[in-house]
Amino acid sequence: MMNLKTAIILLIFFASVPPIQAKEIKTVETDDADIELRVFPAEGDILLLGFPCDEGKSLAEEKTAQSLADDGIEVWMPDMLSGFMLPNVRSSLASISTSAITALIDEAQKTGKRVYLVASGPDTELILRGAGQWEADGHLPLSGAILMFPRLFKETPVPGKIPEYVDAVGNTHLPIMLLE
Repeated sequence: MMNLKTAIILLIFFASVPPIQAKEIKTVETDDADIELRVFPAEGDILLLGFPCDEGKSLAEEKTAQSLADDGIEVWMPDMLSGFMLPNVRSSLASISTSAITALIDEAQKTGKRVYLVASGPDTELILRGAGQWEADGHLPLSGAILMFPRLFKETPVPGKIPEYVDAVGNTHLPIMLLE
């Protein structure tokens, strides 16, 4: 039988655990990997396809996604790293295929909603690469992209010299909102 001290500790623990967010889990099969999506469904006509690359563990992003869904904006958060069985390090991004990104964009477009891509930091290269290929393949245009604190330099820029950007920069006509 559980003693009072153990019961109080368990009560405090469970009271401090955030509630499970109302979300769906969907799997998208690509040629290269099966990508798990955390889907926060909404009735509106906007879908944000966000790339957190966090191995599915981002509570802050999930709270934001749920808040957006409550306001009528559907949010999809693919777990690219787990799908490709990669560690959470910047060099892993190069191992994620462009075709997997375009497969996710295709799934999002099938909803009939206006699709916006969202990423931050080095993950912004992923969505630019995917958007560039999407446009090159002649698909209907995406509605736009939101890049937060993008890291798009090939190397650390040297003061006084023109920086060199990753290859995905300049390969899309996508409307972009840049937050720095």
